[in-house]
Amino acid sequence: MGARVAELIADGQLSIDEATAVVAQVTTGTLGAIPTLVTHAVVARLQLGDETTAAAAIVEEALRHATPFLMVPRTAGAAVSVGGICIEPNERVGLMVDAANRDRTAFADPEAFCPARHDSNGHIAFGLGRHYCLGAALTRVVAEVAVEAAGSRAGTLTVGPVGHEELFGLRTARSAPVTRMERRRERAS
Repeated sequence: MGARVAELIADGQLSIDEATAVVAQVTTGTLGAIPTLVTHAVVARLQLGDETTAAAAIVEEALRHATPFLMVPRTAGAAVSVGGICIEPNERVGLMVDAANRDRTAFADPEAFCPARHDSNGHIAFGLGRHYCLGAALTRVVAEVAVEAAGSRAGTLTVGPVGHEELFGLRTARSAPVTRMERRRERAS
């Protein structure tokens, strides 16, 4: 990847700032966002205690409900007014992805984790347009495989809430206490 980024900089297709942003995004996505998503989705599967809810539905709701990227910085390309606030060209703004994914006008009962909701796919956890995450498809597949694997353990493990660290607009899972449930042995009569 480094060689390709260097070529794009040399050809003038990427600025140093853009290249830095791409490398930072790939790094934080791989090292922070994917494990956080997988943790939330697997915990949700175990807390649901069943294997009937589709892994894809759990992953989409985990993306909406526990968005790894809380805020993404952007630079205004033109003057625009948002909510009565004028943003000038080249002004830096922070887009609050987590807040958008919990918008009451877009999602019914946005604070609840509900994989059966029909509006989960309206989330912007992976961004939009030219800023859409290059790794979105791979991230979904990785999380879905983990959720399917965890399904076989539903009912044998209990799991506590996911502990987080939030730093520089990134939510990172730090803990998820898991306890093995004891199965009672049935006595032969």
